[in-house]
Amino acid sequence: MIDLKKRESNEDLDKERIIIDSLIHFKDIFNSISTVSLVLNSFRQIIFASNDFLKNFDLTSDNSIFGLRFGEVLSCIHAKESPHGCNNSNSCYLCGAFQAVLESEKTNQKVQKETRITTNKNGDQASLELSISSVPIKLSNKQFYIVTIIDISSEKRKLQLERIFIHDLVNSAGGISGLSDVLEYSLTEETKTKAIDLIGKTSKVLLDQIISFRNILSAESGELEVKYSEVFSGDLIDEAIVLVSNNKSLHTTIVKDANSENILFVSDKLLVNRILVNMLKNAAESEKNPESIITIGSKLTDDTIKFWVKNNGIIPDFVQKQIFQRSFSTKGSNRGLGTYSMKLLGEKYLKGKVGFISNENDKTQFYIELPYKK
Repeated sequence: MIDLKKRESNEDLDKERIIIDSLIHFKDIFNSISTVSLVLNSFRQIIFASNDFLKNFDLTSDNSIFGLRFGEVLSCIHAKESPHGCNNSNSCYLCGAFQAVLESEKTNQKVQKETRITTNKNGDQASLELSISSVPIKLSNKQFYIVTIIDISSEKRKLQLERIFIHDLVNSAGGISGLSDVLEYSLTEETKTKAIDLIGKTSKVLLDQIISFRNILSAESGELEVKYSEVFSGDLIDEAIVLVSNNKSLHTTIVKDANSENILFVSDKLLVNRILVNMLKNAAESEKNPESIITIGSKLTDDTIKFWVKNNGIIPDFVQKQIFQRSFSTKGSNRGLGTYSMKLLGEKYLKGKVGFISNENDKTQFYIELPYKK
């Protein structure tokens, strides 16, 4: 059985590096091919890194990463969850990079996997989507693994945005088209009035979807402008409830928490509203019981204002570990930006903290804590 905690001794690591250094043509060939690659030992530690790998991850030499594991070099948010480092937390078992190397160790065959990795460098979080291949190779009778990394983030992001955007637009535009037919063939003034009202509400949902995707694009490119103003938390909550309730595909009841406080504070009204709407939509889409009630509220502490959204479902443990990764969703291939955008907008731009709890006692509660400014 493979011991995931164990690492090679420094003496044996140096011997393995000598093997690679002695193979001059191997290193030349390795660096002549335009690939982001690593050579790992049987303990999944880095023995050698290609020039493209160093360049891609802003490293000056592979001496600084010698003996480390992949997630430790990338500053994966899960790399320090275990005292034994990368490959040893519960989250690591869901990592495609770890699975690819481990499977190639067991099968002695080339294995390719895709993985999502959330990194945290100097407080800045980023989401990477990578294609990882691991190929076993014997060098001087010693087992190594050539790991090739291809960044497919842009490709995945573009595809995901297109799918989600088109999916949402088709649903909303289809609803407006259907209501227009109802309006055209209405026989009574009452029916016409209801159709006009629904067209107005559905049009607002459509506009909201377009603004949402525009914000995500601007946020990811670093071009999103934060516009501060005074706003009441109760008004933000009311607006979010109305907007999500107008979405007829979500069959749940949303109410304001009885203990919610109406607080005057300073923030970006549109961005906070966007986060609250995403929290409500996420809760509504996850509810299986149409009679369930979702609650939303806000309260003030000494230096933060906290918004929360609570529903009665419980998120499985393996889902909890991936919840804020871009493109991850349990709702199908056309989803996966709601929770990611909460984190992106709430922490990078509003300087708050976005998180959640989910267990039998508390059920599921997503929250954002924002700096309290008057």
